[in-house]
Amino acid sequence: MAVADNLSIGAPVEGTASRSVISVTTIAVVASALLIYDSQAFMAAEMLGMKRESQALLIIPIAVVAAYFFVSTPARLLNPLIGFCIVKLATEIALRGQWSYILDSLAAIFALTVLICAPAKSFEAGAKFVVTLATIWALMALIQWVALAMYPGLIKYILVVSDEGVLENTVEHPVALLGIMSEQQYSFLGQPLGRMQSFAKEPSLNVIYFMLPATLGFLLKSRSTFLLGSTILAFCVLSLSGSVFLTLAFTAIWWLLLHITSIRFAMPIGMLILMGAFFVVVDYFGLEPLLNGIAYISQYGDFLTKTASLTDRSTGAVANLGAALAAPLGSATISDIPGPWLVNSALSGGWLGVIFLVWFLRRLGYQLDIYYSNSSLLSAGRFGSLLLVGVLATIIVFNDYQMGNYSGLILLAFIYRTIELKNRAGITRTSRKLA
Repeated sequence: MAVADNLSIGAPVEGTASRSVISVTTIAVVASALLIYDSQAFMAAEMLGMKRESQALLIIPIAVVAAYFFVSTPARLLNPLIGFCIVKLATEIALRGQWSYILDSLAAIFALTVLICAPAKSFEAGAKFVVTLATIWALMALIQWVALAMYPGLIKYILVVSDEGVLENTVEHPVALLGIMSEQQYSFLGQPLGRMQSFAKEPSLNVIYFMLPATLGFLLKSRSTFLLGSTILAFCVLSLSGSVFLTLAFTAIWWLLLHITSIRFAMPIGMLILMGAFFVVVDYFGLEPLLNGIAYISQYGDFLTKTASLTDRSTGAVANLGAALAAPLGSATISDIPGPWLVNSALSGGWLGVIFLVWFLRRLGYQLDIYYSNSSLLSAGRFGSLLLVGVLATIIVFNDYQMGNYSGLILLAFIYRTIELKNRAGITRTSRKLA
């Protein structure tokens, strides 16, 4: 019997009618998933005025089950993502002392412990819940998008978020309950449209909050999760986010490259080469080649014009690289500008933190290579694998917004263990056939 099977409520008692068993570990896994969308950069709970209360409520079962696993299965906690969180926590306490980041790292350690140690059945329930929850948010945004396309006058009721992440207005119409939308208008198929972002602070966060769950839906290899993942992906494309389009471009590039190399090479070596090439271009040739490329593709739609974002993040990435190389133990200040994941992680957790992340990427590349090889050519699993490589390329090279915090790390843990469990199931089936 799995260790966590003893952690349950509603268990049948001898001599009474059988009742359904609700595993406390399952509750903790689901709470870990819910907390992804109760973070600082996703504002659904904040809009309802209950962010702190909901966070406290969710962390209780996570911390209780994590404490049980700390005592019962400590050997299973030798995990690179947990190692990164511990190093980041220590650096935060020693150099910066910001309570929001300290609590974020603690919550990530607890939730990662739960996801690593939970029985497969509890974990799979949580993984499907992540995909379902992301689909609900995406559908709400799509409904809002259709409503605004049909009745443009409703735009005045849409919630507005300041640059500091504060809601500037209140709910005055049901359409506001469906999400936040950028006031900036773009032309798409001849129609003026805003950029969808659900309840994320900005559309670039759709890569973390939606494309990773969409990837998880494809990797789960079921008809229902494939449909859910496709719905989420449709929302991401229609959000007109530059980071989403960059992810799709990286997916196509890696699809071509994987004809001559392997996913095991792509992660982490290929990703590091890609990141290095980005820095070489920006440092030696400036932004002009990249801006010229943006200018060329923007002729196909003004929603492809991302010069301001490209300029800010590229110049910030170069500055942060210099700061990271000069601070092996981490920096007393961290960047507010999203950029290459490993560079910003060096600022928050030092070089040791980067080593843990590269270790994780190496393990992920090994498992994903097996999974990809065992997936048929036109399967959801193979498409999910390619999409995951595209997402990670975007995160590692350009936009790590929320990736090093709770939301990104927990989504990565869901994806990694899903791939690992699928690979183990494949090995088991093969062994049975051979027997």
